[in-house]
Amino acid sequence: MSSTRRKLAVRLLRTDWSEWNRSLRAKLLSPVFVLLGGLTSVLLQTGLAHGGAEPRLDGVVTGVFAVGSLVLGLVVLALVD
Repeated sequence: MSSTRRKLAVRLLRTDWSEWNRSLRAKLLSPVFVLLGGLTSVLLQTGLAHGGAEPRLDGVVTGVFAVGSLVLGLVVLALVD
């Protein structure tokens, strides 16, 4: 378990891509994760608006979804890599 934590910490907390086994995969999928998070946020907010709820702070929600999707995607990718 500690090796998994170490692997995640080394790959996710560094500012370069040198620790990744396949750094090109992580570089190419990072924008995809951000776009998927933004798309999910827009679809969720659209569904809520059609349901009668008034979306507030929609830009903040979209940013949180985009960053959350990026972090989750990179964590999963680091575990697989």
